[in-house]
Amino acid sequence: MDISTAISLYIKDTPYKSWDLAQCLRQLTVNYQNLTSKNKPEIIDELRSQLSFLSTHQSICQKGRKKALQLCENVANFFESKEAMTFFEGVDVKVRNQRCMPFDQYMYNEDQLGSQGLENARIGLLKAKSSLYQSEVKIAFVDDELSAISSGVEAKPTVLTREQDRPSDVSEGMEKDQGDDEKEEDEEEEEETPAPREKTSDCYKCLFQQSERKIPAWWRIADLTSRSELDIPDEYFYALQVELTSRRNPKLSQSAETLLVTLEKLPQQELVDVARSFYKDGSESLLKRLSMLRVSKKASAEEQLKACILGVELATSSEQIEVLPDLKTLKSDDREVIWIFKVLAKMLENVEYGITHDHCSERDVDVLYDSVFFEILRDVVNVHFGEICSRASRDRKQHTIDKLSDGSRVDWLFCHRAYGEGSKWGREFGLMENASIKPDNQGKIAGDTIKGEVNLRDMLKALEHSFPEEGVSDVIDQARKKILLPGIFFSAWNLRIVVAALLDHSWVGVIDSGSFTIPTKVEDLHMAVRCCRVLLEVKVRYSRNFGFRLRTRNQTWRKSELRKKKEKVDFGTRGAWQISSEAKEARELGYRRRKQYIARLFFSFLRINVAMRL
Repeated sequence: MDISTAISLYIKDTPYKSWDLAQCLRQLTVNYQNLTSKNKPEIIDELRSQLSFLSTHQSICQKGRKKALQLCENVANFFESKEAMTFFEGVDVKVRNQRCMPFDQYMYNEDQLGSQGLENARIGLLKAKSSLYQSEVKIAFVDDELSAISSGVEAKPTVLTREQDRPSDVSEGMEKDQGDDEKEEDEEEEEETPAPREKTSDCYKCLFQQSERKIPAWWRIADLTSRSELDIPDEYFYALQVELTSRRNPKLSQSAETLLVTLEKLPQQELVDVARSFYKDGSESLLKRLSMLRVSKKASAEEQLKACILGVELATSSEQIEVLPDLKTLKSDDREVIWIFKVLAKMLENVEYGITHDHCSERDVDVLYDSVFFEILRDVVNVHFGEICSRASRDRKQHTIDKLSDGSRVDWLFCHRAYGEGSKWGREFGLMENASIKPDNQGKIAGDTIKGEVNLRDMLKALEHSFPEEGVSDVIDQARKKILLPGIFFSAWNLRIVVAALLDHSWVGVIDSGSFTIPTKVEDLHMAVRCCRVLLEVKVRYSRNFGFRLRTRNQTWRKSELRKKKEKVDFGTRGAWQISSEAKEARELGYRRRKQYIARLFFSFLRINVAMRL
C-alpha cells in the first residue's frame, strides 16, 4: 500500500479526535523525494476534502479544529519550501521531455504541470486554511465556550427578508430595493459593517443586474454544499447550515442496518461470492450462509498506516475473529434485505459485463442502475422516469416575466398522487438528474445541478402554498420546518444526494446529504454497500418527515388529530390541502363502519328472534 492510500484510509476511518496528523506530515516531509506526480494530487485532494468537511462540521471540538489548522499550515509550508519547488520543477522538465500527462485524470492540462500544478495546490490549501479559520470565528457566534476565538467580534441576530421570488418588473423591483436600502442606511449610519440581511439583499441585486442565472443565489437558493462558492456573510449561512444539518440524520431500520454492517465487514472475495450467488440461491440461503460465516478481523486504518510507514507487512492471524451481527432475526422476505442483495448482484453483473468501461449514454445508466436503485423508493413515493415535466416548475414560469408555458424536464420525478389532488403527477417531492458520464463535461454538470436545485425550490414553494397560514395549527407549523426534499445528481459514475429545505418565505437552503461512487471494478464492490446505505436514508427521510405510506395512507393522521383539525381549522379557499381530504376519507370510513356495525347488530338480533319463535 502506498503512502497516499494509507493516509487517505487513515483519515477516513479514524475519528478526528484520534488523528495523529503530525505522523502523517513527518512521513510526507521525509519522503517528499519519492512523491510521484500521481501521489501529489491524490494527497492534496484528500486533504482538501477532509479539511473542507472538518470546517463545516458543527460538532467538532476546538482541539480538532486547531489540529486541522496546524496540519493545513504545515502542508502548505511544505509545498512552498525550496526543496519541494525544486523537486516539482524537475518533474515538470522530465514530463515535458517525455511528453506525457500524468495529471490527465485530475483535469490538469499541459500548462498546469510541475510548478504550475504546485501553485494550484498551494492556492487550494490556502483556501482550505481560510475556510477553517472562518469556521473558528463562525462557531464562536453559537458557542459561548469558544468566544475567545472570535477576537472580540460580536454575533448579531440575523433576520431573513421576506421578498418575492422575482419582481414582475425589473425597474420597479430595483427601485423598491434601492428605497429600502436608503431607509436602512439612514437608520444604521453609525454601524461600520452592514448586517447580514443587507449583504444578502445587495448580493441578490448585483446578481439580478448581471443576470447571473447560473448562480444559485440569483434564484434565492442558499447553496451550502461542499461545492458552494458563496459571496454572502459567512456567519449568516453558517447558522443556516447548522440548522439544516441537524435535520438530516435519518436512522435505518434494524434489519437493513444489521445486514449492511455485516456486509461491510466481509472480505472482498466473500462479498463477491455473496453477490454472485443471489440469483441462484436467493436471500434465505444467503442469510443462513452469512449467519454461519467466520471472518478474520481486519487491520485498522492506523495499523495499516504504521505498517506502510515502517515498510513492513501486516501480520494477519486467523485466530482473531470479527464479531458479526446476529442475522437470525432477519426475514428473508424483507423488501429491504432482498433489495440490498439485488443491488450487489446487479453491480457485480454490470462490472463483469464491462458496462462501466464502455461508452454509455445517460439512458444506459438510467436503465442499468437507476431503475434498480429506485425500486426501494416505490414503497413510499411514486417514481416516474423519462424527461418528466415538473408541474411546480411550470406553474412558477407562468407567473414570471417571460411567461413560459412549459416547465423544466427532469430525468426522474418522485411524487405522491394521494397528496396532490387535481395534479397530473400528484404532489412533487424530489427528483433525480442525470448530468453526464464524462467527468470533463463540467458545463453540463453545473447546468443540470442548477436546474435541479431550482426545481427543488419550486416544489418547496408549491408545497408551502398548499399549507394553511402560519399560526393556524402548531402541528403544521412544526412539520413545515422539518420538510426536506431530496435531489439526486449523477455525474461520472458518482451520485450525489442533496436535500433542500425552506429557510423562510423567499430563501431555500440546499445541503449535502450523502454521496457514493458506482464500482467500476470487482475490487471496488464494497462501494455498493455504501450505495445501499445512502439510498435507504433517502427512503427513511421520506417515511419519517412526511409519514408516507402508499398502502396505509389513510392511517397517516390519528383520529384524534383529524377530529381537532376538522373542528378548529377553517381552510376556506385552501381546502385542497391534504388534511381536508384525509379528514373526509376518515369521516366517510367511519360512517361506513358504523353502518356495517349497525347492520350486523340488526341481523344478529333478527336471527335471535327467529330462533326463539321456532
